[in-house]
Amino acid sequence: MPVLEVSQVTKKFGGLTAVSDFNLSLEDGELVGLIGPNGSGKTTVFNLITGMYTPTSGVVRLSGEEIQGRKPHQIAQKGIARTFQNLRLFKNLTVLQNVTIARQMWSGYSFLAAALHTPAFRAEERKVRDESLDLLTLVGLGDKAYEKARNLPYGYQRRLEIARALALKPKVLLLDEPAAGMNPDESLSLMDFIQDIQEKFEVTIFLIEHHMDIVMGICPRILVLNFGCTIAEGDPEEIQANPEVIKAYLGEVQQ
Repeated sequence: MPVLEVSQVTKKFGGLTAVSDFNLSLEDGELVGLIGPNGSGKTTVFNLITGMYTPTSGVVRLSGEEIQGRKPHQIAQKGIARTFQNLRLFKNLTVLQNVTIARQMWSGYSFLAAALHTPAFRAEERKVRDESLDLLTLVGLGDKAYEKARNLPYGYQRRLEIARALALKPKVLLLDEPAAGMNPDESLSLMDFIQDIQEKFEVTIFLIEHHMDIVMGICPRILVLNFGCTIAEGDPEEIQANPEVIKAYLGEVQQ
C-alpha cells in the first residue's frame, strides 16, 4: 500500500482550474520531486495534500485512509508535515523552543495538568525537551539550541524549519522550495542534508524545488506540472530529455 496516494485530484477556483486530475503514489521511503514553471500549480498540490485546500474532486489517502477535507492540524496528526516557500519560524524564540512547540503535539498531558503543573506534566515537558534536543543534534543544530532563531544564518533557518516539521514525527514530509534564497554553497549543503534526514528518519519526502541541480541530483523520480496538468513523470534523464518539459520551460523564459 502506498504511504501517500493522490487520485484524480482537481481544484477549481471559480472558473479557473488550478490543478487538474493530479495523480501521485508515494511508496514508503521514497524521495520524489515536483517541478514546473511558475504558476503551474505545485504549491496548490501541497495545499490540497495538507488540508489547506479541499479538492473540488478526487481523493487523498494516507496509508489507505482518506484525508481530503480534514483540517490541516488533523492531517499533521495523521502523519504529514510540511515546510513553506517563505520561512514561518518563531524568530524571537530559541531554536529549541521552535522545535518543542511542534513536539508538544504528541504530549499526553491534559489542559488541567498543564495549568496545575502536576508531576506528570513536568515529566512530559522534560521528555519533550530531551527529544527536541536529540532531534536538533541529529540535524546539526544541537550547538545552536539556545540561540534565537532570527540570529541563525539563512541556511540554518531553513534547516530549523525542516527540523520543526520532523518534530511532528511525520510519515510524509513535504518540502516547498527548501533552497529558496540560498546561495550555491548553501544549496549543495542542503542536498546532503535532505538525503541525510531521509536516511536517519526513514521518512518519505515529496519536494518542490526550482533549483534543477538539487532536484536532478537527489530525486530518483520527478513529476512535472504545467498549467495544473502533469506533463511528464520519470527519472532525471527522462525528464531532461522530454520535449514537453523543454517546451514548458522555454515558454516560461520567453514570456
